[in-house]
Amino acid sequence: MFHLKTSRIAERIAVDAGRTSGYESESGGADMMILNGLTYSLILLLHSVYDYVAGDLRVDSDGASNPWLFAGSRYIAEIDAHFDYKQERKEDLERIIEIRESRIFY
Repeated sequence: MFHLKTSRIAERIAVDAGRTSGYESESGGADMMILNGLTYSLILLLHSVYDYVAGDLRVDSDGASNPWLFAGSRYIAEIDAHFDYKQERKEDLERIIEIRESRIFY
């Protein structure tokens, strides 16, 4: 992770000749920067609401985690792990943990 500084943001926004948003290389780029920014915003939002709101967003009625793009974040996975105490998850907790860990990619 990097610290937000004006110079770093300017470096990230700068576009090489012929390169446009959505066509970045595998090594990262604007898509990962945007994904990280949205994830951090979501984390702040989830920490600003009551636990049950975040729990209802993350946990389906059967106890499984909702499969969404942000589930790939290690920070969202930590928030999801907070709800492992729920009764709906008790029967299938090992599988839920395994699936949650397999989804993490950033």
